[in-house]
Amino acid sequence: KMAVYAKAGVGKTHFAYTFPEPIYFIDTEHGSAPLVSRFQDKEVYICEIDYKAVNEPGEDEDVQAFIDMKTAVDNVLATAKSGTIVIDSCSDLWKTCQAYGKIKLYGLKDPKSRLKAQWDWGPITATHKRVINKLLSSNLNVVLTARSTEERDSMGNPLGVYKPQFQKDLWFDVDVLVELKKSVAKDKNGFKTVRVANIQKCRQNGKVEGMEV
Repeated sequence: KMAVYAKAGVGKTHFAYTFPEPIYFIDTEHGSAPLVSRFQDKEVYICEIDYKAVNEPGEDEDVQAFIDMKTAVDNVLATAKSGTIVIDSCSDLWKTCQAYGKIKLYGLKDPKSRLKAQWDWGPITATHKRVINKLLSSNLNVVLTARSTEERDSMGNPLGVYKPQFQKDLWFDVDVLVELKKSVAKDKNGFKTVRVANIQKCRQNGKVEGMEV
């Protein structure tokens, strides 16, 4: 049960394809289908969620996207006996869950509206947690991808440190947390781009935490 986060284009989706088949993609970023030709030997099923995160969709799109993701998770878990389920990305799962909670649980008209009190987040977090718990308690491998965002100081200056865009408790829920990065390495043929995985958490083997692969 793994979460992996990175900036765009580093290879989160490609990495997810390397997990045991059959692989079930619940895809909000429409990035899995273009890569499937590289893994023709694998059994892959893709469910694309019609969610246009870049265009700041209205309440109907946000709420329906969460419902569609939850339904897709339930359908896979009800039928799949082995393999890997991928949520690509859980950044969108959390974002749409917030909209769902504001509209469906609290009756607000705009998902960007502020809640009245901090404890109002409790039912929304619990709604998200129920989806995550279903995944973590299943017999399948689970890969949760997330986008990253750069941390900034009090003056708004970038710090060069990136954190995942997902619900904060997810850090504790998963067995393994990895940040993917691009780096430049030199070999006998010159310089080349390599992808590096920084292992930030590993329940199975704590000795690998902090290692870069």
